[in-house]
Amino acid sequence: MAKKLAKNKKEEKESLDEIIPVRTAYVIMEIHFEYDDNYYNSSESEGGSPQKVYLDRKRAEEVYIKKNVEALESYDLTSYSWRLRESDAKEDLECAVQKHGCKIIESNDDIKIEFPENEELHTKEMVDEIMDSISISFYKLEEIELEMYMD
Repeated sequence: MAKKLAKNKKEEKESLDEIIPVRTAYVIMEIHFEYDDNYYNSSESEGGSPQKVYLDRKRAEEVYIKKNVEALESYDLTSYSWRLRESDAKEDLECAVQKHGCKIIESNDDIKIEFPENEELHTKEMVDEIMDSISISFYKLEEIELEMYMD
């Protein structure tokens, strides 16, 4: 009986060394920018730095939306997107902004986006389309597969 118990303990220990099933996680990545006397250029080759990891996709998307909305409302987008100096890029931005019920706020040469006050109206599609229209993103949402091991 003692040998059987010892064998079960050993099997239990070996099973703890196995992989726990793969799980999907969602990482909020902050994109870094460097100033070059004209514009802020993203250093996307680095891919940004992870800010938070979520196991719940809905929660990750909420944070992703909130962080990008805050950036789009507070940063002068002409400093980050050289494309805004081109008329067709500004038209693309205007289309994306109007489609989602937002406004472009221009002051001198500065451009910022004003989003609807009701945060429930903010969507990932909205944020992605506006950022795509000016070829910029401040935060990315990356999906990764986690493999967890137990000792």
